Amino acid sequence: CGRRGAAARTSVRSPSGAVFVKGSMSAADGRKPAEEEDASSLKFGEDFEDAHCLLNAEVALILEHKLKEMQPGVQMKSNFQKAYEYVNRVKQFSDRETVQRVRQDLEKQPGLREYEIAQLGNLCPEDGDEARTLVPSLGQLEGRVNVAEQLNEVLQAIGDCKQLT
Repeated sequence: CGRRGAAARTSVRSPSGAVFVKGSMSAADGRKPAEEEDASSLKFGEDFEDAHCLLNAEVALILEHKLKEMQPGVQMKSNFQKAYEYVNRVKQFSDRETVQRVRQDLEKQPGLREYEIAQLGNLCPEDGDEARTLVPSLGQLEGRVNVAEQLNEVLQAIGDCKQLT
């Protein structure tokens, strides 16, 4: 039994490991129910309308900057520490210049949405077929001329940038 009017929350994990928390409001609280969210069709709901998608390597750079700004002797909060350790463990690119180049290369791809750019930069699939398997919304691009060839080229360039682990 739940409380009347409480939001029902579920979480969804994307292929890159990003977790989106979904909440659908009940009619009892006076708000309209949330639209069904589905990453494969790029429907994320109104909570994510103005959200920006980042590569794990970009998050690592941001957290590294915040860490350098911390006052000496101030202890990191555990959630900051966990996020910092996680993104540094899973990031595919290690330096700022490489991260910027990868994002720019992906943003030049015609028709890619911000979510798809982040997914491709985090997952680093080997080719277009693997990319469409991991990021189903990419299947919608197939009607465009040379999209598969261009996607394969940019994925090859990204693969060349990956950090050696």
